[in-house]
Amino acid sequence: MTRIVVVAKENKILLQDTQSREISLDQPAIIQVGVPKQDIKSLTKSGNNLTITLKNGEQIVLENFFTVDTAKAHSLTFPEPNGSFVVANFNSQGKFVNYSGLQKLDALLYEGADTVAVQQVQAYQSTATGASETDFSFSNLLSSSAVKAGLGIAAAVGLGLALIDGDSSTKTSSDITAPKAPTATLSEDGKTIRGTGEAGTTITVIDKDKKVVATTTVDKDGNYSVELPEALLNNNVYSVVSKDKAGNSSSTNVTGTKDTIAPDEPQAQLNELGNIVAGKTEANATINVYDAVGNLIGSAKASADGTFNVPISPALTSGQVGTVESVDASGNKSDKHSIEIGKDTIAPDQAKFEVTSDGLTVNGIAEANAKVIIQDSKGIVIGTGTADANGKFTVSVSPALDTSTTAKIIIEDVAGNQSKPADIKAGQDTLAPDQPVASLNAEGTIITGTAEANSTISVYDSANKLLGTATVDANGHYAVNLSTALTEKISATVYAKDAAGNKSTAVTVTGTKDITAPSAPKISTVTDDVGSTTGSIGENGSTDDKRPVISGTGEAGATLIISDNGKALGSVIVGTDGKWSFSFENDLSLGSHTLTAIQTDKSGNTSLASDARTFTVVETVVETNSVNGASLNHDLSDTTANSTVIGISSSPVAEPSSIAQVLGNVDDNTNVVHSSSTVDVDVNDLISVNTFDSVTSPIDQVIANSIPQSAQDISSDHPRQLTTTNSDTVLGLPVVQSDTIADLLNPQVITF
Repeated sequence: MTRIVVVAKENKILLQDTQSREISLDQPAIIQVGVPKQDIKSLTKSGNNLTITLKNGEQIVLENFFTVDTAKAHSLTFPEPNGSFVVANFNSQGKFVNYSGLQKLDALLYEGADTVAVQQVQAYQSTATGASETDFSFSNLLSSSAVKAGLGIAAAVGLGLALIDGDSSTKTSSDITAPKAPTATLSEDGKTIRGTGEAGTTITVIDKDKKVVATTTVDKDGNYSVELPEALLNNNVYSVVSKDKAGNSSSTNVTGTKDTIAPDEPQAQLNELGNIVAGKTEANATINVYDAVGNLIGSAKASADGTFNVPISPALTSGQVGTVESVDASGNKSDKHSIEIGKDTIAPDQAKFEVTSDGLTVNGIAEANAKVIIQDSKGIVIGTGTADANGKFTVSVSPALDTSTTAKIIIEDVAGNQSKPADIKAGQDTLAPDQPVASLNAEGTIITGTAEANSTISVYDSANKLLGTATVDANGHYAVNLSTALTEKISATVYAKDAAGNKSTAVTVTGTKDITAPSAPKISTVTDDVGSTTGSIGENGSTDDKRPVISGTGEAGATLIISDNGKALGSVIVGTDGKWSFSFENDLSLGSHTLTAIQTDKSGNTSLASDARTFTVVETVVETNSVNGASLNHDLSDTTANSTVIGISSSPVAEPSSIAQVLGNVDDNTNVVHSSSTVDVDVNDLISVNTFDSVTSPIDQVIANSIPQSAQDISSDHPRQLTTTNSDTVLGLPVVQSDTIADLLNPQVITF
């Protein structure tokens, strides 16, 4: 965390010494940020605020840094390694321009600034030369004489070390080593501090108001003891500073833990049966319940959040008034609270309110339908009103409130219970803004909405890092540009803070932009759906289907690209069921194909490629054993007696329309008509390419069939017959001996 010191230009009074990420400025000030300018990434104006972004990602917001009145402008400074400072300069639009050098921060104070020693900040000059302290750290920042002040004194007295430093201009010692921080133990009664320190050093005890409470000296054995004029109690803190003769200092804190403050009166309600008391009090306090005559009838311990439920016995009956008392761990007892069956005995909470600067009107929120009472400093009622059903109220005050006198505001519920009085002054504001309305754009980069006019909107991520700020305009509208986009279930909180520092209840916004790439799609099947063999094609399998169907799974609604050997072929949208199917528009070439798929979701996120699917496309196998729908039976081992003898003649005959007409009588419908007549066939017709398949000529067919069947028995009576069977649809061809091929080729009539 970065330390920030804020000092008033008017009188050099320390305003803030903090490590907060939000600094609210309400008067002209010098702001010193504890990092060199080299650590600054950007200085950005957002409304009236200045956002300082460090290179380590830390952001600091100076609220109300930019003012209309240039005479009341703030000064932002950073230390330099050589002990000087730089001042950040901005143009009239609030844009950072450059840095300018500065030897002393006092030069930024107003002319004639009141620098009373007890108030002034002397943290900027070193002892001998007047140069600024170079080590901007907890140990060195606070000293006007290179005093090594620790975190304890920073928390207790800030920069008000002029009380113990003396005049830095008179110091000439070269000793700049701080003594070891002293130890400090407070006695049980809170009146004595004892401890150890560097022998001879001076021990100074300083209260939270920067006043010296007591002093002593560490003896030669390193021990000290100091008596306090008043006991240190009730968690109040003193700073114990050890200072050597050279003016170097170290410190530690001591806390008065003894509790002497009684708890507030508990809030308690008796149930309708009179046997249980419920309510709220100081955390972990003991609750005692008494009957009407003071007998203890129930006791229990409150929880860590102060709530309690106490069974009582005997039960209180109608008309009996009991009392409830809260006792803290130190034995301090609260005032007693009355309880009674059927009566509301819980006082309302204090009002939240804002008073106009003229002191004439008080607006606020309280218990619904409760009465609002405003009293002046003497207890005289100067205004009353009633909260509506939502608890909101507006009360006119007469005479008007002013800033110098404290009045009271009291809330009284319908049962007559009154809240604790709250102090009230003109211009005072304890009313937090309403919860802002916030909407995140689709990209997760801008939050827009409505909130209290002129309030400041701040957005923090889940790690409490400031993502952006904006000032709500006079009409209640705002827009915040986020330094980091909120995407995909990443949430941030948005709250409004008014000029008085009251924060609204935060509202949560969650990013919806999808930035996650989908998983790689899957190719489940490659399907062959043509030819005699169909079905799924296995990995590295083959297919005669040049347009197989590809199917698989992916992210619903994603666009899926199919690639073959790295070249995109087409796309398909994944269905709502996560399934897809792709059909090729063009034939795949013969050879190997490797398919992959990549999908891109609706937000534009692209997946990795799917596992590859490889297969080979082969040529379609041509069938040669059928002609015009008729099958040729190559098994001629069993010929029938009823056959047609075909004679081969050299005389031309009418050109047959099919092999059926060559081998037998065929009617007009190409049906074979069987008879015992002899048909003369021209050899040229037999071998015509127009009659048979273009791949294999008839003579080649005959030769091919003769070879595997040459061992079959041929009838000696008809060794060279071409026969047809009695089948209506099958033609039989006799095996022709290889020694008859020459005769078959001669253009002569073969007689059997």
